[in-house]
Amino acid sequence: MKVALFFTKLLKLLLLAIGIGACANKVVEPTGLRFNSVEILNLSSRDIYNVKIEVTKFHHKFMCGIILHRSMCMNGFSERRLQENDIEITWEQYGRQYRVGPFKVSTPANYDPSTVYSATFVFTEKRVFEVQFKPSSY
Repeated sequence: MKVALFFTKLLKLLLLAIGIGACANKVVEPTGLRFNSVEILNLSSRDIYNVKIEVTKFHHKFMCGIILHRSMCMNGFSERRLQENDIEITWEQYGRQYRVGPFKVSTPANYDPSTVYSATFVFTEKRVFEVQFKPSSY
């Protein structure tokens, strides 16, 4: 009788330990905005030259040599999660060099977690640009 009670308690402890271990090993899916491309859209009245977008922490760069006005430069890649690291943007326009940053691109409040986005940098006029997230076409 005592042996049966001992084994019952031991079995309960083992099941509890296995349950706790299973919870500890549960894979947690990363969350956050997913994107798989960067686009630079030049809506200004002049061409833009030597555009560089750099994630300063990792020194990862995206560059375009020339973006004619009313055109774009784009690059697709494997899906990533937006980490909101500091970025810096440099470019030449109107015969001058410009630098903005470092700054963070934040996740929009109304993003859809089931959608993969494209990070679009829209240049309008001198030193004016905005960052948009549009559903990706890649």
